[in-house]
Amino acid sequence: MRKIKRRKEKNKMRIIVISLFLFLIIMTSGYAAFNTNISLHAKGNIKCNPQNIEEKIKKDITTEGDGLYKDEYTEGRYIYRGANPDNYIKFNSELWRIISLENDGVIKIIKSNAINDMAWDEQNSNDWLKPATINIYLNESYYESLSEESQNLIITHNWEVGMVSSDNDNMQLELQEEEKKTWNGKIGLISHSEYLRANSNIKLCGTDKKNDENHITCNQTNWLYSLGLYWWTISGRIDSNFLVWDVNGGGTFSDAFPAAGNENHYRYVFPVLHLSKDIKICGEGTHDNPYIIKN
Repeated sequence: MRKIKRRKEKNKMRIIVISLFLFLIIMTSGYAAFNTNISLHAKGNIKCNPQNIEEKIKKDITTEGDGLYKDEYTEGRYIYRGANPDNYIKFNSELWRIISLENDGVIKIIKSNAINDMAWDEQNSNDWLKPATINIYLNESYYESLSEESQNLIITHNWEVGMVSSDNDNMQLELQEEEKKTWNGKIGLISHSEYLRANSNIKLCGTDKKNDENHITCNQTNWLYSLGLYWWTISGRIDSNFLVWDVNGGGTFSDAFPAAGNENHYRYVFPVLHLSKDIKICGEGTHDNPYIIKN
């Protein structure tokens, strides 16, 4: 009888110990989940301290690799270069990328995804000032499609839209060609030289001729190449009345027809615009944590 009684007491004690053990496990798991939820909730509600966009991005100026570089041709101007710099920014609830900080403090950005493919000009002209069909479209229909808040952030700015010669091996000369014509407007396209200057490998890729000769290498150090496809620039060909420069799928330039009435010559469109220098931002400029405008 004593043995049976002891056995019952041991079993009872074992049940109590197991129950306490299970209770502790449940309580520990519950606390961990509760604590995690608090942490996540807190992180989700962290408020950043918005900074002026110029002041923030100029903290990360570099001389090698991916990042923001001083423009060696224009005093006070800065350019993003490299394979994938941290230049992402949310605009109009969409992902865009910063091309440059202009010398007057405004920010030039390009949409990271094309809006469509279309003719550069329905009259087969390569003169942006005419105005070209794509100029009208971007500054009327496309502009009106943006939110009112986004429209208010866009500033009218001077653009260099001069025509560019073929196979140029002198960037200074190319810039002089682009500067011969200017346009004052809101939304345009990237220029011939801006594509080249987005490359961090200036030695092998810093001019049209070098980029053409070394395009396989150059594609690896130019974030604009990642846009892919065939897409329009704002630059016409200087020795032609109708040819326009595009960036082709190989990362070099093609002189394309403006494409009136021929969809085979249509190219994709990546809108470009300037944002006010007074905007404030949060974020880090990465794809997953882009700059967020907090005005």
